[in-house]
Amino acid sequence: MTTVPGPSSFVPIRNIWLLQVYASKLYQDGLIRNTEIEDPGVDLPHLATALLCDAVQRSLRKGLARDFVDASDDISRVRGRIDLLSTKRRSLLQKGRVACTFNELSVDTPENRLLRHALDSATRLVERAHHTATTTEQSSLIQRCRHLSRTLVDIGVHPRDIPAVIPPAVGRRTLAHHAAALAAARLVLDMALPDDSAPGTHHLQRPVYSEESLRKLFEKALVGIFRHHLHPEGWTIKGAERLYWNATGQTELLPSMKTDISMYTPEGNKIIADAKFTGITSLHNKKEILKSENLYQLHAYLTQSPTVPGKPPTAGVLIYASMGADLHATMLIGGHPFRCATVDLTADGPTIRKQAIAAVTQL
Repeated sequence: MTTVPGPSSFVPIRNIWLLQVYASKLYQDGLIRNTEIEDPGVDLPHLATALLCDAVQRSLRKGLARDFVDASDDISRVRGRIDLLSTKRRSLLQKGRVACTFNELSVDTPENRLLRHALDSATRLVERAHHTATTTEQSSLIQRCRHLSRTLVDIGVHPRDIPAVIPPAVGRRTLAHHAAALAAARLVLDMALPDDSAPGTHHLQRPVYSEESLRKLFEKALVGIFRHHLHPEGWTIKGAERLYWNATGQTELLPSMKTDISMYTPEGNKIIADAKFTGITSLHNKKEILKSENLYQLHAYLTQSPTVPGKPPTAGVLIYASMGADLHATMLIGGHPFRCATVDLTADGPTIRKQAIAAVTQL
């Protein structure tokens, strides 16, 4: 018997895009349906770009988000704080002006810069990707992106690029109709990262995504699938959760514990799921066994998770990303239900989704 392999160094690019869609807020909020993305003929970059354009147009129609931003100018009346050094050095008083720094209400916010940056990135993404759309449809979408980007600049959004990841504080006062546009922008920016320029079957190159970043994407995609499908059925999907050791003494020496995904069934039973992007088994004394470090880690989470009176012990699931391997095992460890399951990232969308859901619903 050979060791069941983990994912290789290359993952099919379309499935990476699919995972990015599953991980997106648009999908989690039910704004993207499975039928829109899981047909192999669906052009995912084209779809994401069209969603971005639609959302930006809605924001323009209803009004872009505005916020107070720092500004400076040479003006004839004092406003805000006077920049004495600049005023004196440039002899502005003799010209009847004064250098001031002040706050003003503007559309040139980080959120709106993100939209413009995403539209520009979408143009390159649509040009580069291999489409099922016709050349006319592709050209029309590119022109639409460019037109919307110019519109944002014309009304005051600065034309310079910003990082694809913006600070978490940004967006706290986001308008409701603006949230979908920001979610679409983040999805497009995520999709724009892979390089699919090589001929033939297109794969994600390791320099673009490390194995750790692929694991995080896999984890986010699982959370997205669970929220999209299980939340409407009464499940609570918390995502990552910090756990604390039930210990006394020099506890500062103990490592911190943080789950990948914590969730609760409609009955209130807790499940801890750990996403793994690595080999599933190892060879020990010529015998195939589950990787011990993965089992020990999840077992520690289960035993340290607070018990709830009247509820069964916390269940644990190891969910492995695989490249064709199919392994499922169920057992009881110290009274805790335990399951090991695989999600085949070389499969089609419906299979990936169904395997992910089965991993936590078939305990």
